[in-house]
Amino acid sequence: MFQALSRSVKQFLTALVLLLLAVVGLELLLQIKTEAPVSTVSSRAKLQWQPLLAPSAVTHHEMRRLYKQQDSGTGLTISTNSLGLRGDQPAIPKPADVFRVLVLGDDTVLGAELPTEETVSARLQTFLQSATQRQVEVLNAGVPGFSPLLSWLQFQHELKKLKPDLVVLHFDMTDVADDSAYRSMLRDSGTDQICSNPLLFPDRHAGNPLIRLMRNSSLCQLFKSNAGALTGERSQAMSSALFERYEWTAAAKTDLRLLIQHALSPLTQFQRDSQIEGYRLIVTTSPVPWQVASGESFPGLSEQISATAVWPETEDLPYQILQAACDKDGIPFCNSTDAFRGFSQPEKLFLGDSPELSKYGALLYAREIASMLLKTPDIAGLTSGGPAAF
Repeated sequence: MFQALSRSVKQFLTALVLLLLAVVGLELLLQIKTEAPVSTVSSRAKLQWQPLLAPSAVTHHEMRRLYKQQDSGTGLTISTNSLGLRGDQPAIPKPADVFRVLVLGDDTVLGAELPTEETVSARLQTFLQSATQRQVEVLNAGVPGFSPLLSWLQFQHELKKLKPDLVVLHFDMTDVADDSAYRSMLRDSGTDQICSNPLLFPDRHAGNPLIRLMRNSSLCQLFKSNAGALTGERSQAMSSALFERYEWTAAAKTDLRLLIQHALSPLTQFQRDSQIEGYRLIVTTSPVPWQVASGESFPGLSEQISATAVWPETEDLPYQILQAACDKDGIPFCNSTDAFRGFSQPEKLFLGDSPELSKYGALLYAREIASMLLKTPDIAGLTSGGPAAF
């Protein structure tokens, strides 16, 4: 009896060891064949843009500095300078004969899916340069997932030293939701405020190392991925996240007044600072597909933004709120929505079935900004170009 029991135990242990070896072997095979998981620096930016980002102790996240990334499929290259700006290194101090424009904002400003020369900033420089008698330099300070709050911190802590003659602040239709995500991390640091990324501060209360190892294993990730696909949780989460980011554009019944007020507050801070420092300020915005075109051109978005039953969404409350906020602080406001709606094929202004601007959308947006700048007396006078039409 003892021998039978011993034999059974040995068989069990042998089977257990073989099972463990099989699991380890499968894990190693998955790690070899599976691309390394992309670290999420900001949940407010798309997954494919995470490699461009680095955690920040001041602005939550920033563009990686002196970095160059090339897409092997499209050949598209994104390179940054020592300040994390897309493009060449700007001179400091600013040359006296240069009219420097600093464009702040998020993905729309960065134009990560466009060549450098087709971004809003590059197009704006071309328009202003051709219409004025001065050397114009437009700097692209766009960061995926940014909001006016983070742009304000970015400007205050570092970019103010560029001494821009003009600051263009892009207010995106996602900024109300993005501001809400970051504001809880805002902290006072002496006389300034900072928004530190939690990745910079390891969690002292993290779970058991063995459990963390299991959770981060390729096998566990594969299981969760397949489980999510089977239950439909992934697509539901994507739809929910997209709607949440654009909720204030969808005539939703949710009371977002406090969130909107918080998202708009950096405009007042910028305006006060501009009066002290002597630069000009303009706030701009561009629309999203459901505000300018029919849902038939964007079936994927139409399905995800379920609150917008009829496209285009004619409720212009977001723009009315932005206009009122800018009027209150005496800030020129450029709303390009009418130009987008008046375009013969508005669906071509966006990249496929997405809210991202195409090269045509970026061109139109830059043209509208340039046109307004050159019609605003105190700004047009700085460039010695006067009013111009494009």
